Amino acid sequence: MSFLQGGEEKIKELTSLQTNQDNVRNICILAHVDHGKTTLSDSLIASNGIISRRQAGKLRYMDNREDEQLRGITMKSSAIALKFVEGSEKYLINLIDSPGHVDFSSEVSTAVRLCDGALVVVDVVEGVCPQTKVVLEQAWQEGIKPCLVLNKMDRLITHLKITPLEAYGRIEHILQQVNAVTASLWTTEIMQQNQEKGEDGDKTSENPPASTEDDEVRHFLVRPHPFTIEQEVVYNWDSGIGEADDSNVYFSPEQGNVVFASAIDGWGFGIEHFVQLYTKKLGFKEDVLRKTLWGDFYINSKTKRICKGARDKGKKPLFVQFVLENIWTVYDAVLVKKNKPLIDKITSSLGLKISARDSTHSDPFIHLTAICSQWLPLAAAVLGMVVRVLPSPRGLSRDRLEKLMCAGNRKIDSYPIETQELVDSFISCSPEPHTPVIVFISKMFLADLSLVRETQTRKLTLEELKKKREALIRNLRSGNTKPAEANEDNNEDNIEETVKPEPEVPPHQFLAFSRVFSGTLRKGQKLFVLQPRYDPTLTSTPLLQTTPTQEDVILPPHVTTVTITKLYLMMGRDLLEVESVASGNVAGIGGLGDSIVKSGTLSSSLACTSFRELQSVAFPIVHVALEAVHFSDLPSLDKGLELLDQSDPCVRCTYQETGERILSTAGEVHLQRCLDDLRNVYAGVELKVSPPIVPFRETVIARPTVDMVNEIISSENELIGQYTESHASKNNGPVTCSTPGNNPHLIKILATPLPETLIDVLDKSSRLLKILTSMGGASYHGNEEGVVEGLQTLYEDLKNCLETADKKKWNGAIDRIWSFGPRNSGTNILLNKISSYERPSIWRGVVNQDKGVVGQEATDPVLRNYDNSIISGFQLASLSGPLCEEPLHGVCFEVLEWTEPTSEDESEQDTLRGPVSGQLISVVKECCRQAMLAQPTRLVAPMYSCIIQAATGVLGFFSHWEVLPSDPFWVPSTEMELEHYGEKADTESQARIYMNSVRKRKGLAVDEKIVEHAEKQRTLKRNK
Repeated sequence: MSFLQGGEEKIKELTSLQTNQDNVRNICILAHVDHGKTTLSDSLIASNGIISRRQAGKLRYMDNREDEQLRGITMKSSAIALKFVEGSEKYLINLIDSPGHVDFSSEVSTAVRLCDGALVVVDVVEGVCPQTKVVLEQAWQEGIKPCLVLNKMDRLITHLKITPLEAYGRIEHILQQVNAVTASLWTTEIMQQNQEKGEDGDKTSENPPASTEDDEVRHFLVRPHPFTIEQEVVYNWDSGIGEADDSNVYFSPEQGNVVFASAIDGWGFGIEHFVQLYTKKLGFKEDVLRKTLWGDFYINSKTKRICKGARDKGKKPLFVQFVLENIWTVYDAVLVKKNKPLIDKITSSLGLKISARDSTHSDPFIHLTAICSQWLPLAAAVLGMVVRVLPSPRGLSRDRLEKLMCAGNRKIDSYPIETQELVDSFISCSPEPHTPVIVFISKMFLADLSLVRETQTRKLTLEELKKKREALIRNLRSGNTKPAEANEDNNEDNIEETVKPEPEVPPHQFLAFSRVFSGTLRKGQKLFVLQPRYDPTLTSTPLLQTTPTQEDVILPPHVTTVTITKLYLMMGRDLLEVESVASGNVAGIGGLGDSIVKSGTLSSSLACTSFRELQSVAFPIVHVALEAVHFSDLPSLDKGLELLDQSDPCVRCTYQETGERILSTAGEVHLQRCLDDLRNVYAGVELKVSPPIVPFRETVIARPTVDMVNEIISSENELIGQYTESHASKNNGPVTCSTPGNNPHLIKILATPLPETLIDVLDKSSRLLKILTSMGGASYHGNEEGVVEGLQTLYEDLKNCLETADKKKWNGAIDRIWSFGPRNSGTNILLNKISSYERPSIWRGVVNQDKGVVGQEATDPVLRNYDNSIISGFQLASLSGPLCEEPLHGVCFEVLEWTEPTSEDESEQDTLRGPVSGQLISVVKECCRQAMLAQPTRLVAPMYSCIIQAATGVLGFFSHWEVLPSDPFWVPSTEMELEHYGEKADTESQARIYMNSVRKRKGLAVDEKIVEHAEKQRTLKRNK
């Protein structure tokens, strides 16, 4: 059913409501999967006449994908504009329905960013589920205000069959669970704020204490707030929670931010509905009844007063007596007793008019829905709560503004004055022409342009219909059977006005899912596209004088311009083209497919910052390799992967060094949706999909002292890996390699395992390690706060880890770190232990020399020329190990010796420098691999952490890497092993199975025999 049944009047009314920002509400619906979000959306949409009330809950109007309808779950965020009238005021509700499945948590992030409020839906039977906690945290982090909808109240009656008093206890328990989650979020935020205030107090202190090494990690700790009493410094260990106001933080029915509902049966209510009803009947004051209708209160039958302590005195709470028992009575009369006189009495007492069709329907639920939806209309309860409790776009707080505009830990005060002046534009949310236009795009989505309503017709007047009829009669008399509209001679009689369609466009185009935060966005407008790395502090371009329409202007880095070609009002399945969108509203923008990747910021002023990137709680953990069935379709597949990566915030498409195309998704359901989109929309080709790829890492361990059967290993029983060369030492020794030629470079390298504590620190510090490598020994000149302190803390943590593990072995190792790998940020280390080569420390620009950091220049200029070749070889070796070409994990390569060629001719050295540099890279890579194979090698398997609440869902996260204990090269060799496992070792090592499977996938050689055991009889083919 189309939205356009009411004609252009409805569209004009919605667009006119956009200009009154005080009456606009941008909300999203958040919940765990199958808690009733889409059914609730259907009921709200039905209130606007877009769909029939009978179809609410069955049609799933916002789920317009075929797989969404088949699976019965929402997979994407979609928006619709609704009108709501309360009293004399008209409101525009921009409603965004979001998924509840954990695989699509990134879609929730895109919805939350665009909204000012949220409806958190909780199933009263299942209670608070893992994803409920996640969406509450997402809403809290984005600074939007939530309301609570306790859905599926009907299941308490029809499924659990519990009494009203038992139902009250269950609802009260769920409220406590939700508020407990909210309390933990609020407490964490208050403690963080007090910590920041304490640090600011420390910085502004006139007489700060002397700096110590422990002060370097101050920003990682919760420190007390110092104050002075009689010249003594006293530390206040109070967290400040007791002083903070939390009156508006929690969900409470008396505050009006809770609705009790049954979306499938079409009814819902808040406390206010029954307060108005019973104020007249019982004669209590409205304020008194509002505070006592929910809670442990009852009516004293003797004194006719409301008293506290219903539970202790065995009395029914007011909510049970006056609310729940009435609902239970209606359900009992219609579904159980089916007592028509009783039903008629109920409907007459409530003043309801039920049609004969509904009252005589064979399905009693139809009759029940007709009664309850008239008595307690769901849309009125929910949307009424939205307009009363949730803020308008002009309610944007300064705290949320800083969360949107400021990246990292920066504050708005750290930006130029021109940027600070934009704060007023954000908060006022003015649509005036002089106000700068600021738009945030949360995602790009592919829209079917056949759903765009661009050609609109208007109704003909009575006079126009008369003229059209006369023209048709005239054509028939003249023998012309063509309609009047097709006659060139009768153009004057073609009264129906039609907008001419534009030239042909592709059936699918990218649209931007966006919100206008300031100004008015118009078709044909030219704006700046601010990329994530844009910072107005670093640009020399005049911020206010430069406009997007200026020609021949040199734009600052990470800034481009774009012209808005189309604007759409999103109506669920339909897209309505509009000329402009006022501030504070959600819209679809066309023409940005080549300018925006995933998300972005548009602005008419260069003073605006690029909005903080979206934070997703889901990460791509399921990996598959893709191939086109037909080789000629590879370009189409590559283009399809590019489009998929652009449209899905949680998809990652990568190309391996081997040429594999890897698709990474958040889960199996997400993977299936992406594959369907590739086949049907983005690429349109047949695909070959590999089984899910399990990533591994390779490492070395300390030489074991006992074998598989706990027998002491002697030197005679020691085995070397099958891929080692003859120059590998048999007893943990280093490996020596040389470049080709008569006068070679000699390299001696030893591979050793790193301490586990050190590996954990490196694994959590990849961003800092990349910054450290990019500094190249110089000081940090970036604008991100806390980087220098973080690097200093990292230095101290690594130093402590090494000294704690083995102070004698790792003495001074922190200052001799050559490089980290792979990609300059991994958990592997290249260590310089060459006695004749002292190179500048990698920490030179971070920690002062008086703290023990080596900062001297290289003593050998010849070796210094090839320094980067050693690093490059190490990076290649750590990126692909010798077992199955997987990255290394926790390996330290100690370069013990590096002997340069004995040549005194400098011109000859300069001539050979280029070829030797390349040879040295290859030799170092191979030497690292051989040094690793000289040690006991192991595979490291990935581990995932998950919270299992029930069989309905699992919330999974990557946990850590774990070393597999078995040796991939192990074969029975000792007498005990041969006796226990047999000569053939039918029980194959799991590590070897993993290694060979990865090698097969990558096309590497595998040491497997066609005939395993030649003495066994071969099965011969029988000719029949």
